Amino acid sequence: MTTREQNREHQKAYRERINADPAKRAARLKKLIETRAQRSETYYKNLYDDPTRYEAYLERRRLAQAARMQDPEKRAKANACALKYNKAAQKRIVSSPLTWPIRAVTRLRYIAKTKNLPFNMEAADIVIPPVCPVLGLPFVFGADGYRHPHGPSVDRIIPALGYVKGNVRVICNLANRLKHELTDAADLRKVVADLESRSKETPP
Repeated sequence: MTTREQNREHQKAYRERINADPAKRAARLKKLIETRAQRSETYYKNLYDDPTRYEAYLERRRLAQAARMQDPEKRAKANACALKYNKAAQKRIVSSPLTWPIRAVTRLRYIAKTKNLPFNMEAADIVIPPVCPVLGLPFVFGADGYRHPHGPSVDRIIPALGYVKGNVRVICNLANRLKHELTDAADLRKVVADLESRSKETPP
């Protein structure tokens, strides 16, 4: 086994230990978010504070983009690389409970803006429980986690309050879909009664 493979195995074991402990997982997520925010803030602060450096930065970006767009081969290669990178980055983000809240906050911010709902959340405010608190099902993460019935989703406890701290919880997509479509408790009881009657009729 090469050194790179050994490092990957160590990193995989470390992530598994962190994910197994909700407290360590939350602490790790908070540290990760703080570190990324600090690096980004420091970089752009130094960049924006120097007008000459900022203008040179914009000019380099404009020239590089113009050169890529003028060459059909480079343009096609750049578009393919960007598409591949975006898909890989999204898969990495949604495949782990540590990074899933980062992607979730981005989506919730967009939803809140389009629906004109209050929003004041950060990724650290989204706590993923071990199982869905409504159905008791374990969560499924991955590239298709947003579509999977057992994938995690953010639920507003009081919908009118929007996506604000203390008003959200993480439940599975199936439970969130049922809550959204079956708003009448009477209809939900009818569905439950029908499922129970069918289970009794099914031979063991």
